[in-house]
Amino acid sequence: MTKPLTQELEKCKNGQEFIREIHGHHAITITGPTGTGKTYLACAFAQQACRTGFRALYKRASRLYDEMTIARADGTYVRLLDRLAKIHVLVIDDWGMSPISSVSRQDLLDVIDDWKKLNAIDDD
Repeated sequence: MTKPLTQELEKCKNGQEFIREIHGHHAITITGPTGTGKTYLACAFAQQACRTGFRALYKRASRLYDEMTIARADGTYVRLLDRLAKIHVLVIDDWGMSPISSVSRQDLLDVIDDWKKLNAIDDD
């Protein structure tokens, strides 16, 4: 982690800055070599979100793509998108580990797009 990021995280200790970040609908991308604690940090963000009254969900990208493929096949795709859009903090882990198919790429775009639309309406 960089020093500026560490300083920003330090500001979040009281939870108020963290809540503002969630309301601001910011995406956080955590990158780094294997074993550096990326998943741990992402899950810590999700846990803090839950502690402050927000909904959070952790999914490995490969499992999310599998779920979306199954949902397309059984007719529950729109319902799954609706459910994911209602999550305040969605942690998608290991999404850069292998090439992504064009269908999975579109699914991920649908998730993000629906989430942004729903949360933009919540701000009004």
